Amino acid sequence: SFPRRFFRGRRGGSSTTTMAAQIVVLDRIDNHKNLKPPAMLPHGSAKSRRSRRQTFTKVDPVLSQALELPMAAKLANLSFTQASKQEVMDLVQALDGETEDTAYIHRLRDLVSTASIHWTGCEQECLVRLLKASLGHTEEAGETTEETDQLAVNADHLFDVLHNQELTKMFNMRSSEFRKSCERKQLEAAKAEALKNVHISRDHFANIINCEVARNDAFMTMPISLIFIVLLMTIVVDHMLVFERQRTEKALENWINGRELDSQADLNIDDMDTFWEWVDGVAIPSVLGVKKELNGITQYGVGSRHVLIGDVRMSYTMFNGDSDMQWLLHTDTAKASLTAKPQDYQQAAKDSAKHLVDHKAWDSMWIERIYFSFITYDEYAEAYACTEVWVKVDRYGQAVPIMN
Repeated sequence: SFPRRFFRGRRGGSSTTTMAAQIVVLDRIDNHKNLKPPAMLPHGSAKSRRSRRQTFTKVDPVLSQALELPMAAKLANLSFTQASKQEVMDLVQALDGETEDTAYIHRLRDLVSTASIHWTGCEQECLVRLLKASLGHTEEAGETTEETDQLAVNADHLFDVLHNQELTKMFNMRSSEFRKSCERKQLEAAKAEALKNVHISRDHFANIINCEVARNDAFMTMPISLIFIVLLMTIVVDHMLVFERQRTEKALENWINGRELDSQADLNIDDMDTFWEWVDGVAIPSVLGVKKELNGITQYGVGSRHVLIGDVRMSYTMFNGDSDMQWLLHTDTAKASLTAKPQDYQQAAKDSAKHLVDHKAWDSMWIERIYFSFITYDEYAEAYACTEVWVKVDRYGQAVPIMN
């Protein structure tokens, strides 16, 4: 394949003549399997195009003789770094410079640009630049390419340049890309050869087509499906009062957690002792501390909008699986406290909690989880809520308070 500009005539020139020149080159390539197309056709003058075309149509005897040498083959297969100095010297002598054992730079340029070797334009320019540097030649203003090509180098200069790190690095990249391209072509050829022996039945082909059609139809209907999913989520969120439930949960969690930093559950509970301190100093006063009278009925407010329903429940689970549960206002201790102080439910709950710790070992080190829970109702939100605070103390002693 050639770049599109390969077939484009120059502005102001004859496009027909240019196209005829390109056809000569293409016909030459088609008739010679080993002839490789150039990487880039320069847009130079008519003289440069004619000289470029001559590269493919004829090779002079000097270059023909040089191409038969082992060094030319190594230049072609990019193994020139393995060439000996004698092989380089034979090549220089074959190119016949102005003095013995030297060669003109333009001869070397013509050699590597032949179809048999075919170095790219960048690689040719790199070779010429390194050869001029080895001669100590510096670029001068107004110097033409013809003047530069008349410089002559000997075998030592050429040998050193061919082993230059910059040149070898450029060709190593080219060799790697060429090798990957060959491996890719071999893999594609192997796949094509394997597919020749594959028999596809009519039913199998029909099934594949049906699967492709079904998949394409699924992609076509995907926007409609997304609309239905969004609509379903909107209906569920609105019907289940998700946001209202979330705000209710946050209000109760903040209320039961505590106001002061030195008494908040999530910041201060790290063992059973601190848990019971929080129960006595924060949890019970938060649930049974705000008394409200409504139509002759005594209620206890929780979180500004909620009222307590029923009693406060406490329970625990031990590592061996044993568990227990108590309603704080239904214990014998609480009943005795209410008999002495009627309507003082907060003090009755505290006395009941203290009795559980002192006489029933509810602060045992073998307790894995312990719970404090209660139920409330919010008339404005028309919602019931069950709030539960539980602390898990693992086998390593780490306590994790969680509020739901």
